[in-house]
Amino acid sequence: MKKHIDKILIFIASIVTGALISINFSENKTDTFFSMKSIEYKDAIEQRNLLYKEISDLKEINNDIMYKLRDYNQGDSKHDKVMDDMKVQLNDYSEIAGTTALEGSGIVIRIKDGYYDVNESTSYEIERRTLHAEDAAMVLNELRNAGAEAIAINGYRVLNDTGVRCEWAFIGFNDNNQTIEGQPFYFYALGKPEELEAALLSDGSFLNRLIIRGLEIAVEKRDDLYFPPTNRALDFQYMQREDS
Repeated sequence: MKKHIDKILIFIASIVTGALISINFSENKTDTFFSMKSIEYKDAIEQRNLLYKEISDLKEINNDIMYKLRDYNQGDSKHDKVMDDMKVQLNDYSEIAGTTALEGSGIVIRIKDGYYDVNESTSYEIERRTLHAEDAAMVLNELRNAGAEAIAINGYRVLNDTGVRCEWAFIGFNDNNQTIEGQPFYFYALGKPEELEAALLSDGSFLNRLIIRGLEIAVEKRDDLYFPPTNRALDFQYMQREDS
């Protein structure tokens, strides 16, 4: 009986021992499994973080490049616009100064002394039918007031400050002692032909007075006018730029 009890106790002890061994093995295996998974997960997290950082760095570099490219393009565009504006202004100033040739529509006024007989006409009649320097100056002023953008007498470019003087049967210019123009005098004016013609031939205009005085005058509208650049040296003796 006692032997049977001992066998039973040994058997139970064997079962318990086996169970404990099995549990311990299972726990060790599970710990090892979770331990390996944890390391791999940690490595994966670190790798992911590195990739995120690289992506973030690349995005930052890309954004920086895009900003620089945008600034460069904008700067280049602004530079081009400034240069274009400067060229337009320089061209405008050149046109005003008369240093560049011009083409366009406008009118041509042909003026010639009226007929007179030096033997039979009185000095008053001769004087009245002759174009004088002050008459030419009045015609120039009338053209300017009518909106002429450029003026020339025969082939001479007239500037805003150009004055005329009498050289016997010729017209001279106060800004060029070497040039004189003879009859017939052709006054070329750049602008809208209809408006210029209407202004020059309106009642009370100076050109009409010349017609009444007996001078030979004809006005022609043209679309192919050419204005040569001035050959005058623009030398300002007293004008100075005030730097801001």
